[in-house]
Amino acid sequence: MLPAPAFVTLEGVGAADQRRMADVLAKHVGTPLDIPSLETDIEELSGLDRYETINWRYTRNTAGDAGITILARPKPYAPPFLMLGINLENTTSDQFQLSLTGRYLSFDVLGSGSELRLDATVGADPGLAAALYQPIWHSTFVAPFAGVTNRTFNVINEGADRREPWSQPGPHQRSPLGRRDRPAQRHGED
Repeated sequence: MLPAPAFVTLEGVGAADQRRMADVLAKHVGTPLDIPSLETDIEELSGLDRYETINWRYTRNTAGDAGITILARPKPYAPPFLMLGINLENTTSDQFQLSLTGRYLSFDVLGSGSELRLDATVGADPGLAAALYQPIWHSTFVAPFAGVTNRTFNVINEGADRREPWSQPGPHQRSPLGRRDRPAQRHGED
């Protein structure tokens, strides 16, 4: 049986994540090593979506104390992310709509775990939106959102050989408070 870890060392972890990871992993110091619990905590930290891999190993420091070293390898390609897209919609044989859309996603805007999303669409259904995701306590978060879009819905009348566009302009909003069951599952936001 391995001795209880006397320390947790973080390697490769970004400055914004140091405190958050240290807080999550502190419960493993001074108690018998619980590998399933440690791996569950590491899985949660991998949900920060900043690291390609997060591994751990049992180590000893220069004083001979046993501990845990967390090895994080940041993603080499991001953040921030810029995602671009094209939407081509064909409702009837001679009616097309084209939209160009983009999303800018940045992490750690207000501290570890926060995200800023800026969306813009030009073309058939223009729009502009901004959302900020901020964890506030354990699995609870706030995610204020503001946006304005113009959405076109196509209605095809039976017996008529044409489509009738129906447009719905206006602001959009949603509940700014939510809960996260797992790192990739958020309830209360799009």
